[in-house]
Amino acid sequence: MDDENDNIRKEAAVAVIRLLTRIVSNSKQRESSYALLSDVLERLLVLGISDMNADIRATVLSNLDATLDSYLVENPWALNALFVALQDEYFKIRDLAISLLGRLSLLTPADVMPALSRTLIQLLTQLTHSSDSRIKEESIHLLAVLIRHARSSVQTYVKPILETLLPNIDSGQDPKVKREIIITFGELAAIGQENMAEHVPVIMPMLISYLNDQVSVDKREIGLKVLRQLAQHTSHVVDYFGRWPQLWETILDIARTEKVKSVRRLVVSVLGSFGAIDPYTFKSITMQAKLPDGELPVESTHDVQQTVP
Repeated sequence: MDDENDNIRKEAAVAVIRLLTRIVSNSKQRESSYALLSDVLERLLVLGISDMNADIRATVLSNLDATLDSYLVENPWALNALFVALQDEYFKIRDLAISLLGRLSLLTPADVMPALSRTLIQLLTQLTHSSDSRIKEESIHLLAVLIRHARSSVQTYVKPILETLLPNIDSGQDPKVKREIIITFGELAAIGQENMAEHVPVIMPMLISYLNDQVSVDKREIGLKVLRQLAQHTSHVVDYFGRWPQLWETILDIARTEKVKSVRRLVVSVLGSFGAIDPYTFKSITMQAKLPDGELPVESTHDVQQTVP
């Protein structure tokens, strides 16, 4: 791992991590090699935060799987190294560091959550004061990663996050920024629920626009994933089909015409997330959406609830 050749250092790091993972998985070898494992892991982390080649730093962090988590949380120098990675100049490495620390926060929240909270505040500050679209895009993306992997550390910041994101939803905003905002709204739904519900009307026009995009598979897929997240966590307080009847037609149109299997599977999953619809509401929705009464996608598992006489 000290070789001058970048490729050799990179391949050596991957090989060493695989060997460590294999040793840790064997209880007998793990007990007899604890000191050696700690020393090697320390060298790996030094490489992961200080190598001049960003690709090598990213390779080290991306290959540290959950098998090694117990060693990382037991050694303060390991956590400190990952805290350094949170400030790396390269976006991809910051992304990996947040994901890894979010995973470790489940094992040692007292040690990790303060650093993640500081990172969250830093991201909100950047988003508030920066006029650079790239910085905004990266900050919102990292917010989504932080929410996804460290929900407990974000729980009390739902309102500030929403208050920071909402002003960035306007017609003149960069499309890449809008994309990250939509994804982040979906992640927030799992922890914000009641707070999210009141802001759903703000995000729905963008979401429906994504669902109606006939050119971009990526947009349709993101739209369906976020809609599924919203349905799972806010459909008990938001009447989606009653308030946006066109949403029903849009989902069925995707089911009828979509050629990408992964997207078609998402449609079924979305409908299942909304649960059953009583016959009266179903008829009202189909009439407003100007669809044949009772029509459902062939692959849908979205059952219509039957009333009991």
